[in-house]
Amino acid sequence: MSITPRIVISIAEVPEWEDEAYLKRAFRLEVIHQVCQCTEGCLASTCACGTLHLNEDIVWIEREYLDGNRFIPIVMDFERKAQSIICYRLNDILVEKKSPCGCGSLFLALEMKRVELAREG
Repeated sequence: MSITPRIVISIAEVPEWEDEAYLKRAFRLEVIHQVCQCTEGCLASTCACGTLHLNEDIVWIEREYLDGNRFIPIVMDFERKAQSIICYRLNDILVEKKSPCGCGSLFLALEMKRVELAREG
């Protein structure tokens, strides 16, 4: 029996390039969708084009820029009732996508790679 999903979604962590390529080949998909979900909230998700966008409509994310397009996100979520997240600095480096996404979203598009601070230093 073969499995032929219409969509595959990676939740929490961005998969390694090799894993993503393998999944695309195995399931004959053009895009592996992503949801960047963590204790701090649902920070980003992919659009129909497969681009990862910050969910700027539900969380406020300040950007501590390291250079022209890499930044450390500082998350604020004032909508939560049980556990407010105010100025929580993540241990990730996100990469801002410079070219606009074809979906037309106004939310910040990210390159599909994340680098942990420990790897940078």
